[in-house]
Amino acid sequence: MMKTKDLFAAIAVLPALASCGGTEKEISAEDIILEETEFNMTVGETRQIKAEILPQNTTDTILLFDSSAPDIASVSENGLVTALSEGEAAIRVSAGEKHALCNVTVQCIPAEIGDYYYSDGTWSSEPDTDKTVIGIVFWTGNPGQDDPSLKKDHPECTHGLAVAINGEQESTLNMMVGYNNTKAIEVFNAAPENATWPVEAVEKAGQYRQSVPAPENSSDWYLPSAKELTLLAYGDTDKNIYYTDSTTVIKELVNEKLSTLEDSQLLCTHDFIWTYWAANEFDEEEAYNVSMMSGATFYYKKGVINYFARFILAF
Repeated sequence: MMKTKDLFAAIAVLPALASCGGTEKEISAEDIILEETEFNMTVGETRQIKAEILPQNTTDTILLFDSSAPDIASVSENGLVTALSEGEAAIRVSAGEKHALCNVTVQCIPAEIGDYYYSDGTWSSEPDTDKTVIGIVFWTGNPGQDDPSLKKDHPECTHGLAVAINGEQESTLNMMVGYNNTKAIEVFNAAPENATWPVEAVEKAGQYRQSVPAPENSSDWYLPSAKELTLLAYGDTDKNIYYTDSTTVIKELVNEKLSTLEDSQLLCTHDFIWTYWAANEFDEEEAYNVSMMSGATFYYKKGVINYFARFILAF
């Protein structure tokens, strides 16, 4: 017969044997240590969040990542942060019942004249072969300063203006109001009573928007004002642009960048002087236009077929 003390010893061993063959004991996460709790990024940049879960023998081994503002800074399931637009976002890193925050501030690199502008709303001084170029920056600053409609509809567009890499070949004056005027003409074109005589240059802008989609953080394509066309030709001036001829240095710089892109169209060449329609009317029959060869501003009858349209956007 088994002695009493041996019986108790055998009973004591049973739970230990059961635990060896059962599920592992859960050890909850007590803390999450981030290598960085805040950092700055520029639009288009990526950065990896590095985190450690404590204690090291925790069974909460899965890290989850979430962004408070995914339109500003998105984060992958592996913790790779991508800066998308200016602003601030908090990246939440979780394991079990614990979490930690990494604060991200996204800024834009200031645009410069001649930068390549991409379909994702970013820009760079050198072409990025992984992105699609849709424009060339020709002016930097806040384009909404003169255009109340642009400022109201797109307050985020404070960096500059970019011109489309291709143009349409079929078709107060010192203020940047092309966006405002384009919108007004679009209302005119949309009215049923005007269906038989639409303003074709602005109608073409709508077609261009369909063929070359613009980024959401831009104004979308519009017909530039006379002022904006002179910015594209020779840059800014405080003088009345109607009486100003100037060396078209900006046009030359933009043409140089356009020449590096396949299937792009130069603003003008010495073989052919291209004059572009502006979104400013002189009167019912005539509208302003600007020569890209001389930078001179004129007005002429609206039906002239050898004047062209080149669309721009604010960003």
